[in-house]
Amino acid sequence: MNKTIAGVGLALLACCTGLHADEVGALDRWNVAVGGYALNLDARLRVDGDLRGHEFDLSGDLGLDRNRDVGLFSLGWRPFERHQFDMSHYRDELSNTRILDRQITVDDETFTIGARLDSRFDNEVYDFTYTWWLQAAPRQAFGLNVGLVGYLIDLDLRAESTASGVVIERSASASVDLPAPKIGVSYRRAFGDGWRFTASGSTFETSVGDIDARVLDARAGIEYYPFSRAGVRLQYSINRINAELDDPDFHGRARLGFSGLQLQLVGRF
Repeated sequence: MNKTIAGVGLALLACCTGLHADEVGALDRWNVAVGGYALNLDARLRVDGDLRGHEFDLSGDLGLDRNRDVGLFSLGWRPFERHQFDMSHYRDELSNTRILDRQITVDDETFTIGARLDSRFDNEVYDFTYTWWLQAAPRQAFGLNVGLVGYLIDLDLRAESTASGVVIERSASASVDLPAPKIGVSYRRAFGDGWRFTASGSTFETSVGDIDARVLDARAGIEYYPFSRAGVRLQYSINRINAELDDPDFHGRARLGFSGLQLQLVGRF
């Protein structure tokens, strides 16, 4: 699906280049964007109870789809010349039924080989970023960013197996609201004929309350504006978190990776 997003994005860019393009600067006062995210999810979880549980892969063990198309929304506001605020949001819901081919223990519940397992995993990601532009020239901008990525995770497992003619049902669930701070750099460069390049990267490792987490967030892309107020953005994004949790609703470990191409229609003001 990343190839599809890339193909559509490049086709749109190619079609738009035939239009008259207004000049754009490195920074906007406002911008709002909606589109699609060809999301590749790499997720491994371990949910402990009184005993340490097994780490399991959402794709390999539960059979949940790694590649999904999700909606993506983003908003940017620069109220002052060197100060900018950005946010983005996407959400996905996964479910599957499969026969387990290995035993896993989740929150003191053991799901045995051969059990029929119904699994559901919901995830929602919010990204809030503040950028202080050290350089805010008309065609080029460079700055430092700080922000917070919020992960809302909800896992639900229900299994049914038969032993000696007796049907055995087991279930386990876990949910957590996982905030992760980040700090890094941002860069933007405006070229002629409506083109603009954007890139940012940030990371952080912290221990806050019951959470020990390390986060990485990076993205790079191109924008083209055939009209003064509207254009197209094609970018690649990577977001990863590795966290140890001691939350009442989720005690264990979460290793999550979100990556893929994003294609958006952008309005700028």
